[in-house]
Amino acid sequence: MKPPYLSLVIPTSNDTYPSNELRVQNKCLSILQHQLERARLESEILVVEYNPDPSRPHLHESLRVDEGHYVTIKAIIVDPKYHRRYRGWEKRRFHQTLAVNVGLRRSRGRFLVYRAADQVYSEALVRFLGERALAADEIYRCDRVDVTFPDWDAVQPDDAARISRTCEEHRSEERRVGKECRSRWSPYH
Repeated sequence: MKPPYLSLVIPTSNDTYPSNELRVQNKCLSILQHQLERARLESEILVVEYNPDPSRPHLHESLRVDEGHYVTIKAIIVDPKYHRRYRGWEKRRFHQTLAVNVGLRRSRGRFLVYRAADQVYSEALVRFLGERALAADEIYRCDRVDVTFPDWDAVQPDDAARISRTCEEHRSEERRVGKECRSRWSPYH
């Protein structure tokens, strides 16, 4: 099997942290999958469920994904026994860096990126990735734009125009109020 162009690692957990809400994760994963399929970008998405809460269902049992032609999605579960090896494990349930490392070590793509479970990429970013023009000796970043829930609820995974419009509207609002956007996308984050 030919390795994918891009591997995307999503560190997460099945706990009650707001960005880990199943509704949000399913929507973001579906949007990402639709975007990458539309761009015909050979890619893999690795969802790393770190230190899952044993009283809740595993994410791979609850995530809804479509059969893809260009995109494969794989769930990796990091058993709590590995988390308990670290000093202070009782105080910190989720180690994002460790979860990212698990995904990166299992990734097969030529280029790597990790992203939060509740992020959505702009169509412009996906078009850029779809050009397959990334350079191995460069680091790429883009601005993060926060979207409010009423606007977020209106976005549908297969509506590229609405996704782009929502991102641009919120980017304009952040510029208007002077909010600084932090860079969040980088293959070497």
